[in-house]
Amino acid sequence: MKTGLTLPELAQEIQRQADAKKDILAPVSALKAVATIEKGAPIFGINIEGKGFFPPTRIANQQIATYTGIPSPYYKRMETEAPGLLAININRWFDGLAQKGDQRLARTMDGNLRALLSDRFPVCYDNFQLANVILPLVPQLGLSIVSSDITETKFYLKAIDTSKMTTLKLGQVLGRGHDRIDEVAPGLLVSNSEVGQGRLVIESGVYTLKCTNMANFGGKLSRLHIGSKADIAEEAYSLLTNATLTKVQEAFWAQVKDVVSGGFTPEAFQANCERLMAAGQDALPPTKVMEVIELVQERFSWTNEESRSVLDHLIEGGDLSRYGLHSAVTRTAQDLPSYDRASEFERFGGQIIELNRSEWHRMAA
Repeated sequence: MKTGLTLPELAQEIQRQADAKKDILAPVSALKAVATIEKGAPIFGINIEGKGFFPPTRIANQQIATYTGIPSPYYKRMETEAPGLLAININRWFDGLAQKGDQRLARTMDGNLRALLSDRFPVCYDNFQLANVILPLVPQLGLSIVSSDITETKFYLKAIDTSKMTTLKLGQVLGRGHDRIDEVAPGLLVSNSEVGQGRLVIESGVYTLKCTNMANFGGKLSRLHIGSKADIAEEAYSLLTNATLTKVQEAFWAQVKDVVSGGFTPEAFQANCERLMAAGQDALPPTKVMEVIELVQERFSWTNEESRSVLDHLIEGGDLSRYGLHSAVTRTAQDLPSYDRASEFERFGGQIIELNRSEWHRMAA
């Protein structure tokens, strides 16, 4: 597992970002794409009337391309080779959207435009508020934070409860004449995006102590997207008073606390352990290893390099079973330079375990 930031570093960065970020709700008519020259190099950005000039991040550029309908490959080429042409294209489509009365939420930080979102985006559920809810629960529940980070796209916190540690006895390890035995503990992933790359997600997990791998599972906590303006009819939401909105937000954070606490129940952990032990009995035929890796690569859109890493760890582990494949996938997460991508691989490991048996047998056959 990639460790990311220490807890003091995480708290410091959350506070720094809370102080540095600023949201601007503006009509599209107030947005203008501009390409300027600075120190002999072209600088592209969005000028927000009365607020300033903001170069967009990678995420913001993707969102501008989607919003204006400019194909992503063409957008990227213009950004690199002809930023002036890109500005002309964006402004042409901004003009049409402005005539419809569109508004956008511009999320800025450190002088950059980090996201351009719908004016309905729920800004009240940000990382600062989330941290103030989650971090006090850590000592209350007796948890250990094993990894955390804030990337360009998301906030992550991964915690385990070693007091509930147990031992899993699995199938035989190839060529070693003994069963695989892993010590595991219940884990939890909390992630959130302030820039429209996914809403709040809370998932249960199983943490393997020996190799410090985490597999994230679904079940009751699978991709739990809770609380937002989208959960209330738009017309009704606009009629809510500030006092009512405050109560809605308080209820939302209370729900988050309940979900986090519920992720460490003995029943939830036992169910995940039973899935893992059952996966240890699902053989991966040696003659089919390459074909299965190719099928899983296609399913999860891995690169060839990522696929090779999974194969290497599968061979190194010597466990030719569904459990062994899941372990190779979560172990690969440690090799990946991106914390976001590493977290995706931890989820892929859980999804391999969550495949129903008939689907696994079809894949293995």
